[in-house]
Amino acid sequence: MTRLAWLAPVLACAGGCSDDGQTYMPLSLHSRWSYLVDDGVNKMPDHIRVTRRIPVGGAPGYELAGELGVSQFAWQNGRLISSELSNTRFIPPLPILAPRERRVHWRGWVLSGDKKEPAVADVDFVKLKKDEGTGDSIDSTVSMKINQRHLNLMTRFRADFGIVRQEQQTGGQRDLSLVALTTS
Repeated sequence: MTRLAWLAPVLACAGGCSDDGQTYMPLSLHSRWSYLVDDGVNKMPDHIRVTRRIPVGGAPGYELAGELGVSQFAWQNGRLISSELSNTRFIPPLPILAPRERRVHWRGWVLSGDKKEPAVADVDFVKLKKDEGTGDSIDSTVSMKINQRHLNLMTRFRADFGIVRQEQQTGGQRDLSLVALTTS
């Protein structure tokens, strides 16, 4: 069975941050984050950097690059959308954070390697109470079905930081996880 590796730090705040949730993804061109990535066998650092501005789903966005590949993100209508996560493309872009909503439904296509497959996803959001010294957080869970495969991407976004934790599962088994080390 082929496993898609679309775990990627979801880090973008196109066009400046505002009160529509973009504070959960504060960044600018050339921003950097460091993560510890665990693939179940090895733990390794990954250094993610914002490399350039690009359009994503008709909105101004950013491209990010790291050891896991290239990702593309933009804020559009109060949602953080992604047209690419670690070299896996989504048509239309996949919503991965919507701070003012509880659930978003997505239907589209997933392109990985030379495969183009139909997919559906529900994306659920839970706003968490402020922890001592950590700030407000939102948990995002993307539950996607691609043909008969079930994939989950669970991400914790922290206000004024971005992603602090992320895990990808296929068929209930953990593929990859990452934990934030630093940002600059």
